[in-house]
Amino acid sequence: MKKKRTLPAVLLIYFLLGIFALSGCGSQPKLSAEETVRAFIDAVRAGDIEKASSYLDDPSVSLTVPQNRLGEAIRQSMKVVSVKENKNDETSSLFTVDVTLQMLDVLQVMSRATMLYLMDTKTDPQKVDPETIQDDQRMAAIYDTILKEDEKNPLPVKETLCIFTLREQNGILKIVMDESLANTLEGNIRENLETIRKILRNQQETEQ
Repeated sequence: MKKKRTLPAVLLIYFLLGIFALSGCGSQPKLSAEETVRAFIDAVRAGDIEKASSYLDDPSVSLTVPQNRLGEAIRQSMKVVSVKENKNDETSSLFTVDVTLQMLDVLQVMSRATMLYLMDTKTDPQKVDPETIQDDQRMAAIYDTILKEDEKNPLPVKETLCIFTLREQNGILKIVMDESLANTLEGNIRENLETIRKILRNQQETEQ
C-alpha cells in the first residue's frame, strides 16, 4: 500500500517542477529602470527594431526604420551616459527617469548640409525652405558625404538630457513612447529645422 501511495506523490512533484521550469524559461528577465533604458537604446543604436520595440509598453507601437542617412546616423550615435531615477508617486505604475544621452549634434550637421546645398545649387537663401530641401537628392548626397566618419574626422556629438517615462506591467518595466521620446529618436528634427530657418532669415537681414 505504501508503494502505491508514494508513486502518485512522486509523479505530482515531477509535474509541478516541470511547470515551474517552463514558466521560468518563458518569462522575460526583470530589469531595473537603468537596465531597461540602456537595453532599449542599445537596440536602437544597433538598428534592431523588433528588439527595441519589445521594451515599449504599447504592443501596437513600434519603431520605424530611418528613411535616410541622417536618420541612421542619429540612431547609430546614441549612447547612454547616465540614468537618474526621479522621485515619483509610489501609488502610480508610471514613473520617470532623467537620461543623459550622447548623440549626433544634429543641428550642426543640418546647418552645414544646408549651407553646402546653397553653395552647390547657388540658390537664393530667401527662396529656400530647409524642410523641403531635405527630400532633395542633392541634399541626400551631401549627407552621405559629410556623415562619413573616420578617426581624423569624427562626427560632432553632444550630450542631451531626456526624460523617459516607464510603466510597470506585471513586474516588468516598459518604456512609454511619448512625443518627447519620439522627437529624441528623430534628433529633434522639427526644432532644428526651425532654428535653421531663423539662421537663414538673420543671414538675409544682415546682407540687406
